[in-house]
Amino acid sequence: MVGCLAFATGFFIFLRVCLFIFSGLQASKKIHNELIQKVFNAPINLFFDVTPIGKILNRFSKDLEVVDE
Repeated sequence: MVGCLAFATGFFIFLRVCLFIFSGLQASKKIHNELIQKVFNAPINLFFDVTPIGKILNRFSKDLEVVDE
């Protein structure tokens, strides 16, 4: 009886971890695609001339890091 309970607990913990990983990956992919789309659709004279490329890349990596953690 105790072995079955331990196995069930381990199985549900495994499912929870898989769910968190899968949902985190999906959220990261969605955020990244939306950010790319917004950056590419931004007017060139208002965004790219004013914002350095390093700042754009830092923003991308920061947002995705928050989702990953």
